[in-house]
Amino acid sequence: MKRAWRRLGGLGLLLLAWVLAQQFSPPPDFGQWEAVRQRAHAQCQGYLSQGGGQGIQGYFACLQQAAFQLCPGGMPFQGPTDPMSYAACNAAATAGYPYPGKPVLTGPSYRVEVVGGVERERDPRTNQVIQERPVTPRLLFTLERTPQGTYRGVTYGQNGQPLSYYFVTPACELLTANNQPAWDGILCPLNPRKPYLVTPLPSPIPGMPPNPRFFQAGRLQDDFDGDGVVEEGYLATGGSGGRSFTSGWAEAWGYDPRTARLKFWYSMAARESQSAATTYNMERLLLLRVR
Repeated sequence: MKRAWRRLGGLGLLLLAWVLAQQFSPPPDFGQWEAVRQRAHAQCQGYLSQGGGQGIQGYFACLQQAAFQLCPGGMPFQGPTDPMSYAACNAAATAGYPYPGKPVLTGPSYRVEVVGGVERERDPRTNQVIQERPVTPRLLFTLERTPQGTYRGVTYGQNGQPLSYYFVTPACELLTANNQPAWDGILCPLNPRKPYLVTPLPSPIPGMPPNPRFFQAGRLQDDFDGDGVVEEGYLATGGSGGRSFTSGWAEAWGYDPRTARLKFWYSMAARESQSAATTYNMERLLLLRVR
């Protein structure tokens, strides 16, 4: 009887995993502030058509100016406003939209696997490794081309269970429920070859919209995976500080310069403060394989 219950329980878990895999995971949006994002982009997208670094810098500067004009409280004569509302509006206006890309996904399917890697904890003051543990190989996500020409992605958990699905364009741009590109997809299997990528960063404050995170394209001079090859890829960094703490973070996606296939995903976060409980230096490297 116990064995039968175990079998039924196993079937139940498989069924639950199947159900979860059928749940659409739409890209995050800005809710009532999404219209502000659209207006700001409409005002500034002409800079992107200029191409080159100067056009992109002009686009970002224009978005900042649009946020100043469109968000209540941004200009003195607009009067006071709720700080949280202003922060949400500003994030929406400065997020922009993905740079117009060319199709890079042309195959019928892609499978991205974690084949190794390491997680490390370092001493924030000396940078010496305190502890290190290897990353367990697993399936990260898959992409399957649909009859409509888009790609259906499925993400997988640590034990190989499907978690949710989403859709991207052949240029690796996340699609809304209305089939509109909203963000660049995280970890495109092939180098999207854009001058920048914009992805959503969930807000730590419940109920608040995401913040845009911009990745700059280039040659990654830091040898994150230690193989001696200078990869092409995308890098985002940031940090903040106060009277009692300093913090910083970095995230990089590396692509093989010969094949343009995704090669690794590196991330780190560090914080140094007066309290040992809130002081840390963590990093993770995932070595990836695209099939």
